[in-house]
Formats: sequence, structure tokens, C-alpha cells
Amino acid sequence: MEVQVGYATLSIFGVVGPTSSGIDPPHSAYSLDGRKFEYFNASETNSFQYNQRFYLSPSLANGSHSLTVTNLQSSSVLYLDYFLIAPVNNGLSSSTSSQMHSGATIASTTPSSTPAASSVAMNDSTSRCTTAIVASVLGTIILGLVLFGIIWLRRRKKRKSKEHGISSCTYSRGFT
Repeated sequence: MEVQVGYATLSIFGVVGPTSSGIDPPHSAYSLDGRKFEYFNASETNSFQYNQRFYLSPSLANGSHSLTVTNLQSSSVLYLDYFLIAPVNNGLSSSTSSQMHSGATIASTTPSSTPAASSVAMNDSTSRCTTAIVASVLGTIILGLVLFGIIWLRRRKKRKSKEHGISSCTYSRGFT
């Protein structure tokens, strides 16, 4: 995997599954730009633990970087949630906020000026996109039901008026 970043850190978050489900705890290795591997070894757990940080890179300079991810558990699958590229504070004034996600704290820094770094939190943006999509679909369904109800009521009213011999307009075919 290659990443184009400037003055940022790269974090990888994943899932640690319960041993009762037959999923072995993840054991993985990470190497950035050919450096020596850094290892992540999860301990056994009784429940799924999401958003667990498997890897945190050192500060990355501008340019293209190569990251090697190796699953050391050949009998198990390595479940990755998302990658987070966060800008590094290089003496610029900034504001910092953090959010709690299933026991993992993720800090995001917003610089006052715009350095050549990008911040991507796929988990949060996916959540916002999902909310927007669900709201749009529900709004469309409700609007469709209201329009269907109006049309159905109008047709019912016309049908009842025809049954009672009341006609809103007279129609004549002419002489036969």
C-alpha cells in the first residue's frame, strides 16, 4: 500500500474478536518505508473490541510512503477497521479535539493555517454518510406515502360521488 502524505502520522485500527467465536487474537507486523517491523499482539478477550489501534507511525515527511502489513496468524483473518492520517503540529497554532470510540481515544488536530497534510477518519465520515443516506431514504418513503394517500383519498371521493349519482361534470355522447 502506498500513501501520499505530508507531515502526518498514520494509524491503523482494527477488530479484536472474542476467543469464544473461534477467532484467534490478531498478531500482525507493520513496516513503513522498509524500516524494521513493529508488532501488534492482542490479548484474548471475551467480546468484540472495535477501533483498536494496531499501529501508529512516526511523523511522516512530504512524499510517497510504502507500508507493509503482515498477518502473523496464518490460521486467522486480520480484520482492519480503518486507516487514520492525522496532521502533525509543526509549530502551528491549532485546536485539538478527541472522541471516544469503544474504549479507544482518537485525537484530531485542526491547524490554523493549511499545511500540506490531510486528515481522514473513515469511520466518522462513514457514519455521517450512513446517517445522511438513511435520512434521505426515509424522507423519500414518507413523501411517497403522503402523495399516495392524497391520490387514494381523491379517487375514493370521486368513486363515492359516482355511486351516489353526483357528478362533478356532465358528459353527453350526442344522439344515437
